[in-house]
Amino acid sequence: MMLKDLLKEIAEKKIYGNSNIEITDITSDSRKVKDGSLFVAIKGTNENGHNYIHDAIKKGARALVVENFETISADYSLPIVIVPNSRHALGKLASALNGFPSEFMRLAAVTGTNGKTTITYLMESMIKSANYQSGVIGTISYRYKDKDIPATTTTPGADEIQKLLKKMLNEGITHVVMEVSSHALHQDRVLGCHFDVAIFTNLTAEHLDYHKDEEEYFKSKAKLFLNYMNGNKKKKKLAIINCDDPKGREILEMIKVDALKYGLNFKEDIFFSDIKLSIDGIKGTLNLPKEKIIVDSSLIGEFNALNIMAAVGGAIGMGLSKDAMEKGIKRLKGVPGRLERIDNHLGAYIFVDYAHTSDSLLKVTTTLKRLINGRLITLFGCGGDRDRKKRPIMGKVAVKNSNLTIITSDNPRNEDPKKIISEIEEGIKEEDVEKVDAKEFISTTNNGYLTEVDRRKAIEIALKSVRPSDCLLIAGKGHENYQIIGNKRIPFDDRKVVKEILEEMR
Repeated sequence: MMLKDLLKEIAEKKIYGNSNIEITDITSDSRKVKDGSLFVAIKGTNENGHNYIHDAIKKGARALVVENFETISADYSLPIVIVPNSRHALGKLASALNGFPSEFMRLAAVTGTNGKTTITYLMESMIKSANYQSGVIGTISYRYKDKDIPATTTTPGADEIQKLLKKMLNEGITHVVMEVSSHALHQDRVLGCHFDVAIFTNLTAEHLDYHKDEEEYFKSKAKLFLNYMNGNKKKKKLAIINCDDPKGREILEMIKVDALKYGLNFKEDIFFSDIKLSIDGIKGTLNLPKEKIIVDSSLIGEFNALNIMAAVGGAIGMGLSKDAMEKGIKRLKGVPGRLERIDNHLGAYIFVDYAHTSDSLLKVTTTLKRLINGRLITLFGCGGDRDRKKRPIMGKVAVKNSNLTIITSDNPRNEDPKKIISEIEEGIKEEDVEKVDAKEFISTTNNGYLTEVDRRKAIEIALKSVRPSDCLLIAGKGHENYQIIGNKRIPFDDRKVVKEILEEMR
C-alpha cells in the first residue's frame, strides 16, 4: 500500500519527504522491522521506541512515524511522519494496511477483572456449535482453524492484532472473540478494531501497580464502551453489562448503544428463573429477551453462572441461535486452568485455578466451601513486582474460607519470595489460625496454615494432607506452564506437578 494512501487514516500529521512509496509491513518493534516496513515509534511503559529508530532503519524501515524530531538525525533520508500520538496512529495505520479486517467479521470484546477467558471459551464453543468459523484472541492462546498459538499477552499490540485478524479473515473465520485487558485499552491497542459486541464482566481492585488507582482502572475499562463502541463503523452494536456490579450500572448510564443487562441479583434482560449449583456443574433455565434456553454446564459456581449469562448475551449480539447456545454451553467441559479438575486416586476433589486477586480467590473458595462435604485446603501465593496491597487481603481471604492454607511462591520475579510470603501473613495475624509445620499440617484435624517457599514442595505437602471428600484448591497460576524467578522463566505447570506427585504417591 502506498504511504500517501495509508496516511489518509491520520487526520493530524506533518509529512517530511516522499510519501509516494510502497509500505508492505507495519510494526512498533524495531526487532521485527524488515525491508519495506513502516516503523511507528511508541513511548512505552519501560522503553521508548524513539530510541530505536536507528536500529529500525538499519533493518530496512522504509518510513517512520514519530511524535517529535528530537531523536532523529538530520541525515535520515527516508520519509518521516510527525503525529501527536503515535499509539493512536499505529492502530489506525495497521488496520488500513491489513484491509480493515474487523469490518468484515463479527467481532466481540470481553473486558472486566474476572471471567474474560471463560466467556471467550463459552462463546467459541457456541460459535462452533452454530457451524461458523471461530477465532479467539485471549490470555491462554490465539486460536483459529487448526492453529493454537500460545499467548504472550492477553491482548497483543495494535499491529499484531490487525495482522492476526487479517490472517483469520483469510482463513475464512467469520466470528472472533477477544479478551481486552485494561492495559490494552489504556494503551489503545484495540484502536482500529470495530466491535459488534462488548461485554463487561465486573470490576475489582487489580493492576494497581500499573493504574494509579481504582478509578483510573475503571476509566480504562470504560473506554471499550465510550470510545470503541460509541464510535465504530458497525451498524448494529450491542453492549452486554453485568448489573450485579455497580460499575456495570455506571457504564450503562454512559453508553449510547443498545445494551442487554444480566445478573443473579436482578431480573434483567438475561436471568435464571431456576438454577441448581453443584460440584458437578450448573443446571437451570436462562431467560432471554425473546426466549428461554436450558443450561446444562460442567462449569462450577455462581461466578460461572454469570459467565454463562455474559456469553449468551454475546452470542445474541453475534447472531447465534438458541440451539447453538445450548449445545455450546453443554459441549464445553472445562477451561484450562479455570477450576480445572484433576483426576486422582485419593477420593478428593483437586482443582487448579487462575485466581490471583482477592476477589477471585474469595469467589472460588466460598463457592467450593458451599459445594463440598469435606475440608477445603487452599494453596496460593502472590506475584512479585505486582500490586502489594492485595497480599495481606488474599492471606485473610484464604484462611477465613479454608480449613487449611499453604502460602507459597507464585511468580516472585525480582522480589524475595520469603518477603512476599511475610506480607501475605500480615493479613492472617488478626485471624485465629495457628501456623504449623509440614508434619503437623499433614496430620492435623484442626484449622491451620503453613508457609513453604518451594511451590513443588508445597503442592506435595498439600496432596499428602488430603483425605477422601476433601477439596484441594491450587490457586494463582492456572494455565501457566512456567514460574518466573528473577528474570528467568522456569518450566512449571501446577497441573503436571500434581499428576507427577500423585503418581509418586501410588
